[in-house]
Amino acid sequence: MPHVRAGQLAAGSVKRPADSQRWILRASHSGNLLGRTQAPLCPVRAGRQRGQAGAPQDANRRKRILCQRARGYRRCDARPSPDNAAAVARLSSDGAHAHPGGTRERKSTLATASPLKSYERSVGSEEGTVMLKTELCERLGIEHPILSAGFGPGAGPDVVAAVSNAGGCGVLGASGFSVPYLRELIGRARALTTKPFGVNLILEDIAEGPIEACLDAGVPLLVFFWGDPTPYVGPAHAHGVKVAIQVGSVDEARASAAAGVDFVIAQGFEAGGHVRGTTALSVLLPAVVDAVTAIPVLASGGVADGRGLVAALSLGAQGVSMGTRFVASEEAFVPHLYKERIVSGVAEDTIYVEDLFNVGWEKAPHRVLRNAIVREWEAAGKPPVGQRPGEGTTVGSRTRAGQTMAITKYASLTPTPEYTSDLEYLPFWAGQTCSLIRDIKPAGQIVRDIVREAEQVIDRLARIRTAPQPA
Repeated sequence: MPHVRAGQLAAGSVKRPADSQRWILRASHSGNLLGRTQAPLCPVRAGRQRGQAGAPQDANRRKRILCQRARGYRRCDARPSPDNAAAVARLSSDGAHAHPGGTRERKSTLATASPLKSYERSVGSEEGTVMLKTELCERLGIEHPILSAGFGPGAGPDVVAAVSNAGGCGVLGASGFSVPYLRELIGRARALTTKPFGVNLILEDIAEGPIEACLDAGVPLLVFFWGDPTPYVGPAHAHGVKVAIQVGSVDEARASAAAGVDFVIAQGFEAGGHVRGTTALSVLLPAVVDAVTAIPVLASGGVADGRGLVAALSLGAQGVSMGTRFVASEEAFVPHLYKERIVSGVAEDTIYVEDLFNVGWEKAPHRVLRNAIVREWEAAGKPPVGQRPGEGTTVGSRTRAGQTMAITKYASLTPTPEYTSDLEYLPFWAGQTCSLIRDIKPAGQIVRDIVREAEQVIDRLARIRTAPQPA
């Protein structure tokens, strides 16, 4: 159904669909989703206005209205009475309230500093559309503030398109690919979605060609990791491409902001795969938000559901980037066994290691699920590089784009169906959020479920805030 916004109503045109309800929840100036606003919106009430002859007297009216105002929301599909229709028609787009006695300025305190610019709930439409709009959404042209991380070759065109088609932004994992193969993947993603998507590249591993291929293809977003983005920001912006970088510290966030990136992704220590820093998300995220106030910040690591999304927004994030949750999606290009291990695992099944899977990427700490190769290394006393069990042996092979290569034990590679190997001897990258992941389902459904759960959490918190105080 079309959304009705303030400033777009015409007298007599507001109707209440029988199968639909929609609410708008306003965030406070401070960024707290439930914070007090200076000019809350009141319900549009049908019937006689206060003070008119014959209007019913209600001794508790003031108390009830104050409670309604504290909730910070109003019904958007309510029908105005003939007495009120003209006033409703004069509602301005900046939040001013018009009334029969004249127009009074009542500007919303919703500022750009607020992580949740608007929150809309639509029930009864074909798919039960729910939208959480932040500055990230506006800048990328997406519906929901959710990115799927570019978890190596496992983040292929299918999962990228599914996330983007559901209103998020899918990110293609592209590091280590040849330029022709990268162009092929971008083309396949474009064939599956007309929505914005991104490409993830590891700067430490970057070679000449991949970035240029992305810019030539007009990819909307480049997501960098593990390196200095400075040389690439200018060319990207010249092609109309936005740049994000994932960081693990406040210092790295500041340096990236100085380089001119459009978004910063704060990665918490809870994350799976390669981990840039050592600080938990709940501490790192607000610190990064405070350090780069002019740049939208996303949360990564420790987020897998709607509760995590709301928590990230409350800490100042404009969105989230999730990897482990989307590895356990139907479209992820990884073996089913890997997905099942995530679903059956808990946080304690993961291990953070400095250099276990270091072949091909040294000095890059990472978090993985325990499997046979990890348990074998632990049983040997966690020996250092050069003394690990079976070091230098071959554990299988991989065929990609018509080329086959041998896989060495402790290789830093993402398992995909391209491998003919014992999967127990490949790394199962996974974050601590495996404790929160209970099923394998379509990536688009994951996006919709996260947004729907976030809506429920916000509604519950709103009820807590407005609960009457005991006498």
